[in-house]
Amino acid sequence: MKKLICAMTIAAVTGAVTAQPKQAEEAKPAAATGPLEAPAAGADHFFRAGLLATTTYYQDQVLKQGLVNGNYRPFANYAYNEKYSFMVRGNLALKYYPEKPASVERQVNAVGILEITSFEGNFGRHSVTAGRSFY
Repeated sequence: MKKLICAMTIAAVTGAVTAQPKQAEEAKPAAATGPLEAPAAGADHFFRAGLLATTTYYQDQVLKQGLVNGNYRPFANYAYNEKYSFMVRGNLALKYYPEKPASVERQVNAVGILEITSFEGNFGRHSVTAGRSFY
């Protein structure tokens, strides 16, 4: 269990991955090359994923052996061509007692839920938003 807590704490770094079409050669001054051409129309995909994490260790008169309380929120966001965006975020709550107290039923308790989902779309002059977002 300690390995799981350490792994989840280490995974608290947010990573971003961007998949975009390859860029043309470096832009040259306009005077030397003439007018700049418009970029080729292509799909512009953007994917971002990460983990928001907090881990707290409690110890007091009642919990002499301590309590590790972790709150982890993995998320993923996908956008296409700056027109459509889809986002999902979950919530994983973890409680771990290094030594099980008599008043507690289980030494480890983990509860996970799908916390937020959203879709945003732009259709010309109209836009549609469904769900709840976070930025």
